[in-house]
Amino acid sequence: MKIIIPILLLAGWLIVCPTIGFSASKPDNSDSILVKHIKTGHIYSVDLAANEDPSRIKKWLASEPNLEYLGQNNEYRMAVTPDDPSYDDQWYLEQIDSPQAWDSSIGSSEVVVAVLDTGIDLDHPDLEDNIWINSDEIPNNGEDDDGNGFIDDYNGWDFVADEADPNPKFDDGWTTSGIHHGTAIAGIIGAVGNNSIGITGVNWQVKIMTVRVLDGAGVGDTNAIYQGIDYAIANGADFINLSFVGNNEDSMLQNALNQANTAGVLIFAAAGNDGINLNNTPRYPVCSDHVIGIGGTDQNDQRFIRYSGSQISGGSNYGSDCIDISAPATQFISTALYDTDNNLNNYYLNGWSGTSLATPLVTGAAALLKAYDNTLTGTQLSLILIQNSDLLSDLPDITLGQMGSGRLNVANALATLLPSANLIITGAGSGGGPHVRVFNENGQRQSQFFAYAESFRGGVNVATGDVDGDGEDEIVTGTGDGGGPHVRIFNTEGNLQSQFFAYAESFRGGVNVAAGDLDGDGTDEIIAGAGYTGGPHVRVFDANGNLKSQFFAYAESFRGGVNVAAGDLDGDGTDEIIAGAGYTGGPHVRVFNQAGVRQSQFFAYAESFRGGVNVAAGDLDGDGTDEIIAGAGYTGGPHVKVFNQAGVRQSQFFAYAESFRGGVNVASIK
Repeated sequence: MKIIIPILLLAGWLIVCPTIGFSASKPDNSDSILVKHIKTGHIYSVDLAANEDPSRIKKWLASEPNLEYLGQNNEYRMAVTPDDPSYDDQWYLEQIDSPQAWDSSIGSSEVVVAVLDTGIDLDHPDLEDNIWINSDEIPNNGEDDDGNGFIDDYNGWDFVADEADPNPKFDDGWTTSGIHHGTAIAGIIGAVGNNSIGITGVNWQVKIMTVRVLDGAGVGDTNAIYQGIDYAIANGADFINLSFVGNNEDSMLQNALNQANTAGVLIFAAAGNDGINLNNTPRYPVCSDHVIGIGGTDQNDQRFIRYSGSQISGGSNYGSDCIDISAPATQFISTALYDTDNNLNNYYLNGWSGTSLATPLVTGAAALLKAYDNTLTGTQLSLILIQNSDLLSDLPDITLGQMGSGRLNVANALATLLPSANLIITGAGSGGGPHVRVFNENGQRQSQFFAYAESFRGGVNVATGDVDGDGEDEIVTGTGDGGGPHVRIFNTEGNLQSQFFAYAESFRGGVNVAAGDLDGDGTDEIIAGAGYTGGPHVRVFDANGNLKSQFFAYAESFRGGVNVAAGDLDGDGTDEIIAGAGYTGGPHVRVFNQAGVRQSQFFAYAESFRGGVNVAAGDLDGDGTDEIIAGAGYTGGPHVKVFNQAGVRQSQFFAYAESFRGGVNVASIK
């Protein structure tokens, strides 16, 4: 029995796009520092002598009353941007932060993506250099040179016509959308980047294996798709893109997907465009096992909806059972079949919309990550992509979670693979969920997780330290405003290691946390500070919750709580305790030794601010001495500032949207 699996085509809105040029320039390097004359307010760039030690210059400037050290005069470059003339029309590449990812990876010809679709224009000038070649096969000699059972399969295979030529075919009933579809999918994954023509794919370099399993109308059957998956596996594909949907569960198709999973081949499938809840009405293969299901979003990071006039006529399917992650799915420009004999006179067509386009964005992102680290398994890649997506905007028509983990962010995903000596960890402030995010020193997000129940809206306080002496840092969290004084310790995978209450369980001001080796024994202690409505009571514990010492950082009568951190600010090998006044207090930072004796103090923000100040420490400039990291307290913006022990500002940035007024919690992995 022949089972038909119709593709959900893309509305057919095809308009030739304009071409827009784009170029970028590179600034000169600068080996200098910036200083400010306090009286005049002028800022000067001071060139450093060859091999000059910047830390010596900073110490000298600290002794000059009229000069303030502002920081290194660093070079900044715009994110890598291709010179393809229609790149500016590819809004979705900016949306998923592709330019930032291209700073580290533009793909690799060693990574193979199989596109199972309506065929690909093998001679397309923006694709031909990235088309997969079966190097063990001699083309057009009528022999099966590599013994794989397919004669002359130099660029793939056509399982619809059962022949070696996998170009699109003008079968009876072919449609414009169908005939171009596979070529458009290929362009999104891997149109050659920076070649001064057309568009760019997510990958500038990749190998696209052409496997034709759908006819010119976009329709295929189980037999062709099964064989296509088997062919892709046998011939070395790393990923398979399935931008089609069928209505019926299919055991034969599932068997093919199982084989791909066993072989370590990752498969991405489109959600479809009926606008239905897949939890109630599943579609396949998106709802099959061993498939990464892809939903579609619009420019506003909401679910893609398709209109016919003023009426809704469809949109991205959704459902937590089937959708793992979403990606942009509307108003794409991509490569098209060029065939003047059939009046197809454009190499590119604009106006594509649908989850068929979202899917190759995610497939292409996976290929980009694989190019950077070819040791990553399919499971690892899928988790990295899913866990580092951007949260979607409010979804008025469906609940959050029905479109997967969020919208694809390829730069965030790739950033988790980049080496980084120091990381900054943030926790959402009061009013936010217990959402922990990890950034590198350039402000790129590395990972994220929830430390407590997602429904809790008091935020989360965070710290890191080797509190169990195993040589690896743990993540220490404390509940935010309105939570109990509940301290939790996680390993780097997010598994709970231990927990305790730092104060009376009935207290509901939350608990601020830090970690540092205060006694020089090689194992970090956990430092707790009472949250809002508590006194400025600092307590020191071991990992099992045993109390080691305690003191008050400010007047005992103050009831705004106290924020705490630890760092070796004076370079003596033992950490100091850093305290910041809690909410309703000024942005007053104080530094204590382990006996509670104050070493120094300063204001991190305007003295009149009464939201308090969150604090952390880390050696961010690599000079062997920790800096103090400050974050504005509740009612302040998410403004992160870095100071030395004397209170001289080194750098600053915003961790979240500048308009946010819940403050920002900070930490650093040393």
